[in-house]
Amino acid sequence: MRRIGIACWFTLLLFTSLSAQTFYLKPFFGYKTVKMSEVNHEIKNAIRALQQETGNLLPFPKDFNGDFVWGIQGVYHWNDNYFLQVSTFYYQETISTSTNELTIIPDYYFGFKRKIELFEVNLGIQYFFNYNQWRRTNFYLSTGFGYAFGWTNSDFQYSEPGNVQEKGLHNQGDFSSDALTAHLGAGLTVRLSSIILLTGEVGLHIANLGQMDGQIKSSDGRNVPYTTNSRYDFSGFFAVAGLEIVIPLHL
Repeated sequence: MRRIGIACWFTLLLFTSLSAQTFYLKPFFGYKTVKMSEVNHEIKNAIRALQQETGNLLPFPKDFNGDFVWGIQGVYHWNDNYFLQVSTFYYQETISTSTNELTIIPDYYFGFKRKIELFEVNLGIQYFFNYNQWRRTNFYLSTGFGYAFGWTNSDFQYSEPGNVQEKGLHNQGDFSSDALTAHLGAGLTVRLSSIILLTGEVGLHIANLGQMDGQIKSSDGRNVPYTTNSRYDFSGFFAVAGLEIVIPLHL
């Protein structure tokens, strides 16, 4: 959360330093999908292996598919139909499961939880089709590049009453990585008043952060360095909307 606040302040500072007459500030909210097939398969395979070893029925969590995204964007009218943009956004998704979800309470316990997060800062350009600031609706295409930071942490527990030392398992992992990103989108602005516009955009987001590095804290309390076998691919489609506030400058 602290990184988001710093990035938002940086966005505002950057655009107020430009010698422009007007810039636009847009908080936005939406939804994005992710391509986490390797991660989803890894989780299922780990649970299947524990099922075979213990002979007990264990529940599977839902897959990582996508969740809400939000952020803030600053836009500067560069020239005619072209606008420059700086954006930040934050995405988070959590999946979990436990034997409490089974209809029959067994004489053992299994619990699993994993969270993935992505924070990104990107620069881009918007091209409007015959832009007119007084037209009620304007359409545009957008593209740009950015840099993203990703994190994942997980908690994996299994125990059998009366035999915890032999059958007990509790591993916790924390991992991170970062990479260049890109996006391509199409959107529109709808003027609600002289200073407020409603905006919406859909598009494709490319953000494959690859394998993540970190450590696993094992049941005996040791921290073991580890690199994930699966790649964390946050790429996917997105749809966002927000209110764009027109802020005139007199520099």
